[in-house]
Formats: sequence, structure tokens, C-alpha cells
Amino acid sequence: MALTPITMTGSTDTILEGFTKVNDIIDDLAAVTTGLGASCIGVFDTAGNMAATNVEAALAEVYTDVSSARTLSDIFDKNAATTTGLTFGYKGGSIRVDNTVTAIAAGTISVTDDSVNYIEISQAGVVSRNGTGFTSGSIPIRQVTAASGVQTVSTDKRAWFVQINLAVPGAIGGTTPAAGAFTTLTASTPIAVASGGSGTTGDSIVKGWIHFNGTGVIAIQDSFNVTSITDNGTGNYTITWATDFTNDDYACVVSSTSPEASLSSTPAVGSIAAYTLNSAGAAEDATILCAIATGDQ
Repeated sequence: MALTPITMTGSTDTILEGFTKVNDIIDDLAAVTTGLGASCIGVFDTAGNMAATNVEAALAEVYTDVSSARTLSDIFDKNAATTTGLTFGYKGGSIRVDNTVTAIAAGTISVTDDSVNYIEISQAGVVSRNGTGFTSGSIPIRQVTAASGVQTVSTDKRAWFVQINLAVPGAIGGTTPAAGAFTTLTASTPIAVASGGSGTTGDSIVKGWIHFNGTGVIAIQDSFNVTSITDNGTGNYTITWATDFTNDDYACVVSSTSPEASLSSTPAVGSIAAYTLNSAGAAEDATILCAIATGDQ
């Protein structure tokens, strides 16, 4: 409704009557009656964000836009309006499992009397209760203790971050690998691989390496899959593997700080022989010698 403009004829309206009409307008603006109050105040909206042309209609439009939104605390919360006796009422919400979003409507579920009830949602979106405990992989909602026909304790158990089981890397279609297919990583055990075997049988991982001092009393600084090193004389060393290779066709590289290092012969399945020569081609001990090997074992 629009406010009626004040008109003064001058002959019939007195000043008192004019003030009375002004007061009537003030009363209309302050009124909470339909068609008065906020509905008499226009909306200046040059951007066209609203269809409404007065404040009352604009407020109704805003309410309509936001009334369906939920706060985080509302999702799957206890619904006091539907909770009574041995009936637990819950509010609705949505869950996401991987790329699947499932909407769950508000509802109720019966709880068992004289028992602790664990109410949860499965990854398929089914709300259920049990008397044992929350199920692995499900989403907890509420823990309700009932006694003598009433809910005596109701504890919020909602968790906003829920672990979802992921497919095992390298497993086809996310299937669980057979028992023993993967090896626990320790200081002396290589990382398991899903292709070409696991542990030391994988074709694409390092099977053995060593870093040792080659002068004086030789000593291993660090290594993997090496049982021992032998000083065979000046610039001549043997490195023995803890786990033998399948054959002598595996790849091996040796290096040193100085002098130059190389293999002295074809590798054996259980060891390699390395020697170091100076620039004149004479045997000379290396301060630091390294070796690395990969292949079938």
C-alpha cells in the first residue's frame, strides 16, 4: 500500500487537522498490520537484485532465499520436536563418499530401553542403531542411553572429518591384495612394490648399495643388503651381498672420490669385485668407494 499524500484546502482543514494527518502517517509507518509499516517503505535497488519494491516484500524474499540453508551444527543434529520416549529424532543433511553425495531426510529411529544406543549413518546413507558400538566406516551421530522408557543421556557424537577407506595403490580396482603381498618396511627390508614383485624381487628398485672407506682398515659407513667387504690388496675390493642375485646379469655401478673405480670382472651372483686406479693406471686405494646394484633376486 502507498501512503496518502496530505492535502490542505486552506478553507476546511485547520493546522491541527494537518498535524493529525502527519501523525496518522507516522502511525502507519510504525504499524505491524498487513499493508502498513514496512510495506509502505520503498526499496531503491538500481542493480536489480530483488523483485520486491518495498521493505516488507524484500524481507520476505530474503527469508525465502536463506530459509532452506543449514548451519553446520544443524546437520544430523537431535530434533527436539520429534524426540520423545524411546524415539530419537534427527535432522537431515548430506554425506559424501568419494564422488557420491547422498541426501538424508530428517527422521526418527527407535532406541532400545535400558541400554546404550549407538546411532550412525552408513556410507550408503542408512540411519541405524546398535547396542555394541559405532561401526567402522560409518558416520556416528548420537550415543543415547535409555532407561525406564525415557532417554536419560544423549551425547552428540558427530564428527565433521570421517576417514574413508581408499583403494590400495597399485591394486586393480581397489581390491585388497592377498595376504603377504606387501612387506612391512624396516631398516633392513626394502619397500614393497605392487608391480613386478614385492620386496627384493621387484625389478625396478635398488637391491643393494654401499658406501665405505677404502683406505687403511676399510670400514662400511652405510649400506643395504651387504654382509661384508674384503680388502684384497691395494685398490682391490670385494663386496658381498646379503641376498644373492638370480644370475650375474644384474646391473652394477661403482664409483670413488679418487682414484677412478670400476668392476674388475663380471659380477658374481653373491658379490662384486672392484678396483681403483690412479691417473697413471696403477692400483691405488680409494678414500671413499660406493657401489649400487639392481636386478633379479
